[in-house]
Amino acid sequence: MKRRRIILASRSPRRRELLAQTGIQFEVIESPYEEDMSLPLKPRALARFLAKEKAHALDHEDAIIIGADTLVVCAGKIFGKPKTHAEARAMHHAYRTTHNTVITGFCILDTKSGRTITRSVSTKVWFKKTTTDDEIDKYIATGDPFDKSGGYAVQGKAKHMIERIEGPVDNVIGLPVVSLLQALKSFIK
Repeated sequence: MKRRRIILASRSPRRRELLAQTGIQFEVIESPYEEDMSLPLKPRALARFLAKEKAHALDHEDAIIIGADTLVVCAGKIFGKPKTHAEARAMHHAYRTTHNTVITGFCILDTKSGRTITRSVSTKVWFKKTTTDDEIDKYIATGDPFDKSGGYAVQGKAKHMIERIEGPVDNVIGLPVVSLLQALKSFIK
């Protein structure tokens, strides 16, 4: 039986690393889909919708395409990737007052059959309430927040500001591996 071509439709090096750790052979092709965080959808539905659009934006025959999108919700607001220092600072100030929820939506598309599965996984993250403005500004000055949803990476320079995590850490990094693999099994029998 011929091995199915699996494509990760993502530019995220973190998603690539997480999927590579599973031992699955895949290739990476960046999706041309442009995220629109302003769509009038609830956060979990928005994450699934964006993941689905990323997967469907690739035009490949007889492939299994994986799309994913991560967003952060804090105090009722959806945070994507901060574009400015002020935006990143506002996010981190919000994290000191309450937990944030990281939601990653993923979509698996079989281009041959048209079959699609979309799911989302949530993880709660608490930052230390004692994190100072100076610590936040020093972190932002590293440039680390600007290519990450919610403006931080648990495995990166922000880890010293995090108090606890409830749920899958790989979800916060960008790909809920266990949930993805469970769903993927039905596509690569």
